[in-house]
Amino acid sequence: MRYIKVLLLVLLIFFSLVFFFQNQTALSTAMTLKLNLFFVPEMTSIPLPFYFIVIVAFFVGALLAVALLLWDTMHLTEEQVACVRSGT
Repeated sequence: MRYIKVLLLVLLIFFSLVFFFQNQTALSTAMTLKLNLFFVPEMTSIPLPFYFIVIVAFFVGALLAVALLLWDTMHLTEEQVACVRSGT
């Protein structure tokens, strides 16, 4: 099972690199992000390449997934400790 996970990870990285190399011109276009709230003046970012936004969004999603998994693991550990203490 461990080898299958490594193989899938290598394939994912390979296909990601192929995607980025084949779409390099489209992903290199500059994009400006804007935040326009009601009571706050409009804020804009510096022009960023689209691939940078895609990579940052991927890593933010990965960090949130890891944080949720850690929170769930800690919650389950607390429940296990409570069961052991109560004797059930």
